[in-house]
Amino acid sequence: MQTHALPDVSLSGIVSPTVSPHHSAHTHAQQQQQQLHIPSASNILPPEKNNLTRPSFYQFQYRLAKCSELSLGIFTSSESSSIPTYASAAPVYSGAPNRKSVLLGHIVATKTNGDTVDDNDMAIPSDDPSNTELGNKEQGRTVAIHSLAVLPEFQHKGLGSTIMKAYLDRLAKQDVADKAALIAHEEMIPYYEKLGFKNKGKSSAQFGGGGWFDMVKELTDDEKEDY
Repeated sequence: MQTHALPDVSLSGIVSPTVSPHHSAHTHAQQQQQQLHIPSASNILPPEKNNLTRPSFYQFQYRLAKCSELSLGIFTSSESSSIPTYASAAPVYSGAPNRKSVLLGHIVATKTNGDTVDDNDMAIPSDDPSNTELGNKEQGRTVAIHSLAVLPEFQHKGLGSTIMKAYLDRLAKQDVADKAALIAHEEMIPYYEKLGFKNKGKSSAQFGGGGWFDMVKELTDDEKEDY
């Protein structure tokens, strides 16, 4: 596998506000789904680490269409076509069509009314509009993080922790929610504890066969200085 030196990076929402939200969500869902199917799992967050537990194209499409403001991407400006997301990236500006703003990693989330993430939070609404238990809860005060992913070629360079720290800081400063929550396998608990998450014990979530632990981060004013 080819590796790349740590690039200059920038953080931005994944869905451009200048594009129709539904078209943009569809396009970026395709891009991210392609990214997640690169050989050698491209993800840091365990729920996305294999075919059984990756989010589906429809889950990405739903999350980016319904609550794109809860997504964050980490990008670099590059002319390297060897980066897997290069082909679907947009040029930085029209004068240099081969230099593109390339997605290296992302966070995608929804909101929930609970304190932790459960199977209903990870699901997408059915065709029955009366079923309000599934998917994003717009008035929820907990951000349910479903996906933290970094391209394999750029892993072990601190990009995952960089985007997560920036993401949590934005949530806190903008008063988006009171908590951030995710589920993790036991071996990933120390990683998230270093980012300020607390282990709340075994999760009720049975997604991908279960075996998860609930990780929760309080987004209080006092904790903004942690970073």
